[in-house]
Amino acid sequence: MIDHQPLDEFRMEYLRGDAADAAEYLRAALEEAAEFPAGVITAMSHVARARGGIEDLELTLNERAALANAIGRSLAHATPPFSTALLAA
Repeated sequence: MIDHQPLDEFRMEYLRGDAADAAEYLRAALEEAAEFPAGVITAMSHVARARGGIEDLELTLNERAALANAIGRSLAHATPPFSTALLAA
């Protein structure tokens, strides 16, 4: 019988493993950002939970800027708006 591992657990182990894999995970989210803007926030959340941040990923300055821009665009189009969520908190 095959032993199955929950997806979240597998993802966390994968992202904890190699910094290059975690960086590529974020790059893939950036490539899909036009079609799935929330994916960048989701990917950043996964990497941050797994690695404690993105400092060790050796992302270029342009890649970091693209991540910040994609997150900003995603939050600007959130329903309800992110600013409303902050006010409600």
